[in-house]
Amino acid sequence: MNAGYKQLKDEYAFDNSGSANQSTSKLFQSLILFQQQLSEQTTIITGFNYQNRAIVSNDRGIHSLNIAAPFVSLSQNIGSRFYVQPSLRAEFIENNKAELLPQLNASYHIRDFQFRASGGRTIRAAEFTELYNNYGREKGKLVGPSIGNPGLTPEIAWAYEAGFDWFYRSQFKLSSTFFNVFIAT
Repeated sequence: MNAGYKQLKDEYAFDNSGSANQSTSKLFQSLILFQQQLSEQTTIITGFNYQNRAIVSNDRGIHSLNIAAPFVSLSQNIGSRFYVQPSLRAEFIENNKAELLPQLNASYHIRDFQFRASGGRTIRAAEFTELYNNYGREKGKLVGPSIGNPGLTPEIAWAYEAGFDWFYRSQFKLSSTFFNVFIAT
């Protein structure tokens, strides 16, 4: 089990004509993992991730957001060169519908080369600034250039990557990776 807590106090001004924006952000996150070796070639990993994000701000208001995500992953070696890892995560972001996030990782190792690929569905919840910056303030009393939108829903995307690594003895590694994302919403 891992857990962490972070608190940040921030003060900034866009110019000298108005009062500065002030905020205190807090983040608590925890991760519980359980790994079970099923055989010499197979391992299953299950776990649960939890986050609580909170802000008290004169330009974004007082808000908090809870995110919970159970997950399961199977690590499978097929022979001595091929490795595959399918995973599934369920993401529960407060006030939004649950999302299933499948992912697949694979790699093949031959001599001094490793070829690898992965793909999966991903999600990103809007930050407090995107949701609430200057929201509800009267026009003419805005601080800064943007207004948040509390109706934003999480961004959903499909991402994939492919690449290779070349190992020269144990002293040098050369890697190349191609990465792409398709935004779904």
